[in-house]
Amino acid sequence: MSSEQTVDAPSRDSAKFAPLWIAAGLIALALIAFEPVRHNAFVQYDDNHYLTENANLQSGLSLQSAAWAFTTGHACNWHPVTWLSHALDIELFGFNPLGHHWHNVLLHAAVTILLFLILRNMTGALWRSAFVAMVFGVHPLRVESVAWASERKDLLCALFWMLTIAAYCAYVRRGGIVRYLLVVLCLALGLMAKPMAVSLPLVLLLLDGWPLRRVRWLAGDDGEAAPLKRLIVEKIPLFALCLASCIVTYLAQDRAMRASADWPLLFRAINALDSYVNYLWKLLWPAKLALFYPYPEQWHWWKLLIDAVVVLACTGFAAVRFSKQPYLAVGWLWYVISLIPVIGLVQVGSQAMADRYTYLPSIGVLIMLAWAVADWTASWPHRKILLGALCGLLALGMIWGTRAQTAYWRDSVALFEHTLAVTEMNYVIQYELGLVLWQQGEAEAAADHFNRALEIWPGYPDANVNMAVILMTRNQFEKALTHLQRALQANPNYDKAHYNMGALFQAQGKLDPAMAAYQQAVRCNPNHAGAYNNLGMLKGQSGKIGEAMECFHESLRIDPDNVQARCNYAQALMMLGRHKDALEQFQAAFRINPMDTDICTGVASAFFATGGFYGAVDYYRRALELQPDNVLALNGLAWILATAPHPDIRDPQDAILKARRACELTSFQYSNFLYTLAAACESAGQSDAAMEYGSQALDLAQAEGQDGLARAITELLRRNASQSDAEALREK
Repeated sequence: MSSEQTVDAPSRDSAKFAPLWIAAGLIALALIAFEPVRHNAFVQYDDNHYLTENANLQSGLSLQSAAWAFTTGHACNWHPVTWLSHALDIELFGFNPLGHHWHNVLLHAAVTILLFLILRNMTGALWRSAFVAMVFGVHPLRVESVAWASERKDLLCALFWMLTIAAYCAYVRRGGIVRYLLVVLCLALGLMAKPMAVSLPLVLLLLDGWPLRRVRWLAGDDGEAAPLKRLIVEKIPLFALCLASCIVTYLAQDRAMRASADWPLLFRAINALDSYVNYLWKLLWPAKLALFYPYPEQWHWWKLLIDAVVVLACTGFAAVRFSKQPYLAVGWLWYVISLIPVIGLVQVGSQAMADRYTYLPSIGVLIMLAWAVADWTASWPHRKILLGALCGLLALGMIWGTRAQTAYWRDSVALFEHTLAVTEMNYVIQYELGLVLWQQGEAEAAADHFNRALEIWPGYPDANVNMAVILMTRNQFEKALTHLQRALQANPNYDKAHYNMGALFQAQGKLDPAMAAYQQAVRCNPNHAGAYNNLGMLKGQSGKIGEAMECFHESLRIDPDNVQARCNYAQALMMLGRHKDALEQFQAAFRINPMDTDICTGVASAFFATGGFYGAVDYYRRALELQPDNVLALNGLAWILATAPHPDIRDPQDAILKARRACELTSFQYSNFLYTLAAACESAGQSDAAMEYGSQALDLAQAEGQDGLARAITELLRRNASQSDAEALREK
């Protein structure tokens, strides 16, 4: 182990418990810096996919969610430890964002303390280690990883990264297979939190050089040092783990990588070079931090020349000073190597860079700064006072910046508007802001932002599709079709565009083109539940009930909570006379959404079809509690109250009131509603009224070609005509 202990030794001797006080101070600073998270909601950027709309985690931590966590590639990632952590939060806090955010803050504080303790343990340098941990803990660049609930993976990966280094230090000191296996376990958990930890074995090799001094040609005559080759062989199991993680990650992110494959390799390499310098600059001057950084419209040669000079200068200086200041090379290579998995050479997504990617790499730069400043100021008079004052001012400035940046994460609109204010040509966030405003019912404002996104990138598939949907609600079908065609021109296999093309044709009554579009949607995405559901509806309208049921069944296989598909499936079962099966499907839909009046009426109609009059009455009344003027519930309940074979259910007067209300709401233009009113009047002994309403119902039924209904009404009229004649004779 190293030894740069001369500078910090007096403080350790004079304050035995200094590490504990420093650790407590680091916790306090982190809590103060990130205190604004208590006001923050979830944001509609990954939080919905990870948490609020993730059906697999709705029940919290369970055997089912645990099995899903280890087998899913949801959100183009395989990180079961992260999923289990989110499931635990849902188990403990539900969907109250406060608990999720504070969990992030506490994890970040734990990573900060571990960083301090590990650096001090490896180097013996108390205050330099404290400085690195302090800047790391309250730097504004940390906000994205801490204030964003979905970025739990950053924090967990960093936690196990630190624990891996701590276990490795214990192994280096005392050896032993158990300690080595602990290193392997911690690395495995880090990889299962976020695969960015694949660079950690290389970082451990760097630490072997400094500060652990295990490399023989660096450590001189130190008998404990080993050849570099042996240290590499020692880490083969760790490299094997990382290789396995790379393969799994590739499989999970294959679709996202293919979606980003349009960026040429040279373009990505240039962006990687620029990002290395941009991250350094943001670490030194954290201004204009944004959720999403789009690629620049063009690269300026002078900017790329500056980037190349900066990278080469840092590399060259670290190499030249290696023998005297090895921490410069270790810190610089820590930064460069740990960024490689996310620098964009293998592109996943359309961002040029992201603040969250600096969470672990920035530690290398901070190590360089802390040790270099300590060495370069060693001869200053009043050095401790001056450096202490500067550190205090730096901490205050960073805490202020972190609190301000954290406040932008209070909700989606604030976050997106801030991002648009500090970036240019940001078509992604223009679209995301439009999407949030649309969900809030502000269609006009949403359309404005969709159009701004399309001004930047006219072929943007998502913006074109959503703009088309808005135009469809205005019945501007031709303009909507143009947007959908643009989306498909940019991405011919875009299932959402095909799906909405089907919806557009369906709204125009063009059933064959609509069916073809839905079929194309499921070819592009075999797991598109909505397309299967709508395709089933069209097949049902064409009389292909069997094929329709297959489509509904497939939709429910993909999304068991799709209540629309479940109700459609139930209706198809009703048409086939399978009333008990239909009742089961309606009841399953009711369990998912008990506040839907249409589902309540569906359950009631299925109960009625199976002879369950009491259940039918109960569910019709539930529907009317939710929506007093629901005509289907009014008519259905009125029919049962008028005609049920159970005397304790029948209530002719109430039946008349409800049947008349249904007729009033439909302007007395529905033959079956008028028939119900006539039947209610008959049940109440009002034959003349039954004849009047029955005659109106018969005329409408015959005009509509409803022969079966017309025969039933004719029979009612015959019964009441005889009754009416008998009453007339008695009066005479």
